[in-house]
Amino acid sequence: MTNQLETLRQEIDSIDAQIFDLFEQRITVAKQIGAYKKEQDLTVLDPSRENAKRDQVKTTVSNELEPYALELLEVLMNAAKAVQETSREL
Repeated sequence: MTNQLETLRQEIDSIDAQIFDLFEQRITVAKQIGAYKKEQDLTVLDPSRENAKRDQVKTTVSNELEPYALELLEVLMNAAKAVQETSREL
């Protein structure tokens, strides 16, 4: 493996660590949102919010990356909904 390749892979590893840290932060906030929704007797699913997030992604990323970014957003939203549903069951 070349030194340049190793350096680039280390950079990817660093970025991945940041992404997973942010993911944990996002889930923590999603749990708080879930608790609020439970207190207010609101449903977990909010289609208008999900559509707004999709629109935000479309205006944030390049056209080339849009399908991947939307796929990532779906994973993030599904994880958030799952933890909110789980907290409702407790």
